Amino acid sequence: MPKRHVLKYHTGSLTSGERKLLNKVRSHERYSPEQCVQIWYEVRTGEREKFPRGFPQKEEHRIAINRALVGQYRKEHPGGYPGGRYFRKNKLNGLLCRHYGGSPYAAFIEAGFADPTTAVYDSRLAEVPWTVIEKMPNRFWRKSRSNKKAAVRWTAETTGKPVTELKAKDFLNKGTASVLGFYDSIVAALQDADIKVDPFDMERVPRYTWQQPKNVRRAADDVSEQTGRPRGELRGTDFEENGYVRIATLYDKGELRKVLGTV
Repeated sequence: MPKRHVLKYHTGSLTSGERKLLNKVRSHERYSPEQCVQIWYEVRTGEREKFPRGFPQKEEHRIAINRALVGQYRKEHPGGYPGGRYFRKNKLNGLLCRHYGGSPYAAFIEAGFADPTTAVYDSRLAEVPWTVIEKMPNRFWRKSRSNKKAAVRWTAETTGKPVTELKAKDFLNKGTASVLGFYDSIVAALQDADIKVDPFDMERVPRYTWQQPKNVRRAADDVSEQTGRPRGELRGTDFEENGYVRIATLYDKGELRKVLGTV
């Protein structure tokens, strides 16, 4: 059997032009998933100083590494997904930052974990990713209103509370707190998610509610009914004593009379 010829590169004797050409040739090399994992192992353990030239630029290489990373993580955390710190610990911070903007979620999406046609499909990542991802990227909420609405609805449905009792802490416990940053209040978030809720029914009425005269007049009608006094005779203390402290602090007597239309 003829001896197999192995091409060897003797880079020491190459000119700068030849070396550039060689690097270009090497940058187009493609590796199998098994080879990708082996190369990553060598980088991780220090056997290799860095990944081969052009290695991270190829999608199939990144996919193989990301799937291997998740598999390794799940040996200790069954069903989980690693966060950015785990990428850094395993010498993949450069990959994470350059190709995914620092977002592990983006890496898992490219690796096919939310694609039902792949063997690694996970319906949780496709439908409720905030339940398995340490921190959702801001662009996930910012660029898609449907994502925000889905998260708000899911939170409202899974807390077991009436929507009028929802608080920021409930969103924090469910991993959806960051979505509230895109709304003025929980009421605004619920209303955007097509959940009917009256601000007056909330345990804590949103501050902006009292910046609208119609809401102040509505509160005044309630206070008037409870005190038996007409609007024109209501005072700040009447609002305080009947649960509308915010109105009493926002408006002085003259401003309140103007809002109520009693001057």
